[in-house]
Amino acid sequence: MIKKPHVFLTSSLLLQGLLTIAQQTDSIEAAPSKWKQYILPSVLVSYGVTSICNSNLGRFNYDLKKMVCRKGAYTRTHVDNYIQYAPGVAVLGLSAAGIRGKSNLRDLSATCLLSNVFLTTIVCSAKRQTHQQRPDQSAYNSFPSGHTAAAFAGAELLFEEYKDRSVLYGVAGYACAAATGYFRMYNNRHSLSDVIAGAGVGIISTKLAYFTTGKLKNIVFKSKKVIRLA
Repeated sequence: MIKKPHVFLTSSLLLQGLLTIAQQTDSIEAAPSKWKQYILPSVLVSYGVTSICNSNLGRFNYDLKKMVCRKGAYTRTHVDNYIQYAPGVAVLGLSAAGIRGKSNLRDLSATCLLSNVFLTTIVCSAKRQTHQQRPDQSAYNSFPSGHTAAAFAGAELLFEEYKDRSVLYGVAGYACAAATGYFRMYNNRHSLSDVIAGAGVGIISTKLAYFTTGKLKNIVFKSKKVIRLA
């Protein structure tokens, strides 16, 4: 296992990268209030990064894990392997059923794809660099929780698409995502810091996906306009 200073450095670089991307995207949009949407997910990632080296937070994570796992006397469940996809599947299902959100099918598909690309890149890189042992000691790829990241990415997508119809869509999505994080701890696969950081990464991934989709649309439309004029 790599030493803690190295872990802290690589984790801090992960956080800084997320913050830099967020700040750059909003400066390009020239909308100062836009950056505020990144505060909460950045705080979540910050907590996870800090927990890696902070002994007090580490103890809190351990105590909470014992409580959730009922001091080791638990029956493992595989429900978290499935409900992580529920929010994202719900978005596609609602769209297919004719309950349209704010995006058309083309834009929605592009946003889903980009969100997964961002999420997979960030999660896999962080797992490889931080090399944190799982609570059940099965592997050294605990930080952050990929299941939780996927669930919260889908929940954020569900919220953004249907918040103008009803806030209950977002509530349901985030409840499902929170349940995914809980069961990851219940199954002794992750600590609280892994789950919280995963939630932050998932939310940021979807927000960046929406931004990127919007920019790509602008580029394509401008290109088509130039071609017509030519």
